[in-house]
Amino acid sequence: MLWLLAGAAANAAMLLDGSTYTGFADGSPIPFVRTTWESLVVPHHHVFIGLLIAGEALAGALVLVPGRVREVVLLALVAFNATLVVFAWAFAVWAVPLVVSLSLLYRAERLRSRRPRPSGGASSARHRPLRSRAPSP
Repeated sequence: MLWLLAGAAANAAMLLDGSTYTGFADGSPIPFVRTTWESLVVPHHHVFIGLLIAGEALAGALVLVPGRVREVVLLALVAFNATLVVFAWAFAVWAVPLVVSLSLLYRAERLRSRRPRPSGGASSARHRPLRSRAPSP
């Protein structure tokens, strides 16, 4: 829900109300990020923020698919959130706990998806009818 509502929906609302995202990278400690943001992203913000919205919506939906798909999406979300600090150190307040949390979810998903499935013997033993025991004389 985080990426569908707080990410995709919030950015879509800002895009619809005319926000150009100018100044978003002003807090970046990297001059290349500041100048590239203003010279490339801001003039074409409909394209870039549109891609951001699509990516966030896709991540929000695909993270619900268990197995390898979820693992890949969680890694992509870790990378996405870890790179937010290039826009401003203040993003570390958001990015650090989220990267830790997403990494733990990734680890849990890897462990869950790699767990051996029950074999036919174990599951069939559970479904065998119980034999009635006659009381001994």
